[in-house]
Amino acid sequence: MTRTWLLGGVTLLVAACSGAAATSGSGDDGGTDGAANDGQSVEDSGHLDDARATETGSDGGGGSDTGAKDGAAHDSSAPDTGSASDASWIIHVPADVPQVQDNGASVLKAPVFQSISFSGYDQVTAVDAFVAGVGTTTYWYDAVAEYGVGAATVMPPVHLAGTAPKTIDDSAIGAFLATTLAGNVGLMAPSANALYILSYPSTTTVTLDTSNSCTGFGAYHNSAAVGGVQVAYAVIPECTYAPSTTLETTTDSLSHELAEATTDPVPIPYTASTWQGTDVKHTFWEVIVGGDGELGDMCSFFSSSFFTPPGYAYDVQRIWSNAAVKAGHDPCQPETPAEVYFTSVPRMTDTVAIVWDGQTGYTTEGVQIAVGSSKTVPVQLYSEGPMAAWTVTAAEYPSSKNLSFAWNTTTGQNGDTLELTITVSGTDSTYGGNAFYIESTSGSLAHTWLGFVGR
Repeated sequence: MTRTWLLGGVTLLVAACSGAAATSGSGDDGGTDGAANDGQSVEDSGHLDDARATETGSDGGGGSDTGAKDGAAHDSSAPDTGSASDASWIIHVPADVPQVQDNGASVLKAPVFQSISFSGYDQVTAVDAFVAGVGTTTYWYDAVAEYGVGAATVMPPVHLAGTAPKTIDDSAIGAFLATTLAGNVGLMAPSANALYILSYPSTTTVTLDTSNSCTGFGAYHNSAAVGGVQVAYAVIPECTYAPSTTLETTTDSLSHELAEATTDPVPIPYTASTWQGTDVKHTFWEVIVGGDGELGDMCSFFSSSFFTPPGYAYDVQRIWSNAAVKAGHDPCQPETPAEVYFTSVPRMTDTVAIVWDGQTGYTTEGVQIAVGSSKTVPVQLYSEGPMAAWTVTAAEYPSSKNLSFAWNTTTGQNGDTLELTITVSGTDSTYGGNAFYIESTSGSLAHTWLGFVGR
């Protein structure tokens, strides 16, 4: 689902990926855990910066990308010793990079999508077209094939004759689906691969625990027992988050939730979840980006994750790839054609405490610095192919002014290690420490890596 959080002046659109926090889904309420996760996994579709990365297609064409699939999932070995531009290139990617965990439950291997909407819903044509086409695109293959999810088939959309309710709570969605199924209006039979996609107009407020759609969250996925079968569903309220249009906001949320609902169809309880939660060392990633560390959450924090694929009519969100990040490629796939991915990673070796969704008792990899003290951290630079030196900057997140940064130099390239001195003047109570990020910039391109300072 997409929840909106205002942190230090930076608006995050957290799309709750799974369902109601603490009760009905794995929705993201700003950082509920994988391992201890009763909360919902929220997709953060808000971005670290205000820029949108929009790559327009060559023809802006129809609702389905018919481009050929580009082959198997990325090799997960690290470091990668090859690139498209230079077979001898060695990518100096660190061995220790974030990984979303497989908790052992099932994915939707052969998902079946069905779009459900109400009378008067003004996005119905575009949403039906998006749902009908996205599951067979190259984008979809690149996003989810690595996790065992195949191409989607589609059942005819259901256009309900009645108007949408003024309000509906997530706890009522299962009963609504059961009632609609009994009404013989074309709803597909419940099955292990079924994914019901419910779109609500702007006149409906969807509630999820204590949050309201479009102000507290933007979209989410969850599961419910319908006809004796535990089925996955996604709820897509009609929201608009500038500078995106209403349609862009809707399709960004759809792409996020469809990817997560197929790779983590039963997000809660945690014991029933599939791809959810980071490895323990990288707990700080899950806490900072918000959500439960589902595959959409891990990328939705970054503005560069939202784009229009070449030859496709709709905006979508890139999805986290465990294999790609291990191999030194862009963690958020699919990668832009002809892009040379580059980034800069703070090498942090301490184990520090972190506050997670208001709760103490969690630990993460980080750098330990007492208030009033400084420490120098090595920053490892890598790129997946040859390119000129890039510029690095560091900033606290949110901008609460508790950290200051000094570099020994602010440019470098693949294989270089820079030195970043961090000075701490206070603690952010949200985290019980201080979150920061390193941005690597080359021309108009920028990539971000996260870090954490603990006490």
